[in-house]
Amino acid sequence: MVAAILGTTLPLCRFHTMDREEIKANLRNHLHYLSVTLRDRSIYRPGNLQAAADYVFQNFAAMGYALGCDKIE
Repeated sequence: MVAAILGTTLPLCRFHTMDREEIKANLRNHLHYLSVTLRDRSIYRPGNLQAAADYVFQNFAAMGYALGCDKIE
């Protein structure tokens, strides 16, 4: 499954209140999870690939985006 962003509008007030250090820490945490915790995300590791898709989906949903999934065959 692939997560797709269906809506592009998002209230920006939350992001205006984040300072650079908080943004940097969030990015560092996302990169650590995807690159260190999950490591290889490919067709040879479908569990990691799905976990990465779920992670991205959940994080966009938590930011208020309307999301949906399309199955690619």
